[in-house]
This record gives sequence, C-alpha cells and structure tokens, in this order.
Amino acid sequence: MTLFVLESIDGAAERRLFSAFGVEFVRTRFAWLNIPLSAAVGVAVALLFAPVDGSAGTLAAGLAYGALIFVASLAHSLGHVFSSRMASAPVEYVRLSATVATMRYTDSSLLSGRVHVLRALGGPVVNLALGVGALLLSAALLESHLLRFFGAVNLLFGAMTLFPIPSLDGAVIFRQLLGRNP
Repeated sequence: MTLFVLESIDGAAERRLFSAFGVEFVRTRFAWLNIPLSAAVGVAVALLFAPVDGSAGTLAAGLAYGALIFVASLAHSLGHVFSSRMASAPVEYVRLSATVATMRYTDSSLLSGRVHVLRALGGPVVNLALGVGALLLSAALLESHLLRFFGAVNLLFGAMTLFPIPSLDGAVIFRQLLGRNP
C-alpha cells in the first residue's frame, strides 16, 4: 500500500495514457480525479492568497494555480524517470492515480543502495531546481504571482518528499543510508 493513494492500486485495471522518454504512463480508474482535486486546491489557495480582485479573477487564478500544481507533480515524476535512467535502472512505468503518481521498477531488490538513492533523489531534485529557478526568475525579471506560486509549490513538493515518511522518497533514502536494503 502506498501512502497518499486514496484508491486501491494493487491489481487495479490500468490504461495506457501516453509514453514519454521511453516510459509508459498509465492511469488507474480514478486518475481523472487528480485534475479537479488540483483545481480545487488551487482555487482554495487563490481564495486565501491570490492578489486579484473579483470572483472571476480569483477563480481564474485558482485554476491556474491548480494547473501549476499538476505540472509540478508531473515534473516530479519525470525527475524520477530521468534519475532512474541515469542510475541504469529505468522505470518500468509511471502509474497516475487520483492523488499521486507511483513508479514501477523492475528487479529493485537486486540493485545496490546507490541506485535506490539516485532514483529516489530524482523527483525532489527536479522540484527543488524548478522552485529555485522560478523564484529567481520572478525576483529578477517578471514579478509574477503565478511564477512565485510555481516556485513555492515546487519547493514544497521537493522538501516534503524528502521527509522519511513511509512510501516517500525520503524514506527510501533514509533506509539506504542506514544500510537497510528492502
């Protein structure tokens, strides 16, 4: 069972969505819920923080925030795809669910701890780099609340996934650093 997945993904029927960088992206039955959930979170954030006036402007900003949350999540998955390829232990497929994406690796128990750490670092590193880049670009050139939000969301994703909570990237890294290969 993967933490933060709010549906049964074990043995669930999966459908192919697309292929990117040689990796299949598949979806669970309720993966479509990720879009309205991201939009709802974006609208909630806009109601609290968006620097726009009027309900239409707040709604538009919220939907933009929701789209940026979805993009940050996709960037995290692509980070894992790239880092696993660099570690010579590629992702078999990425499974999109209603709440999060999960990676499927083959032969993971036969690989060294170094490979597990490299694969686990991919998503957080991409999010942290995107976050810093977006905030620097916003500060230097654009002063865009959307760019600042994208930077903050990526920093939050990158930092949160490094916590040593079961099924998050940080738990994999922590377990490997302690020498406890699964």
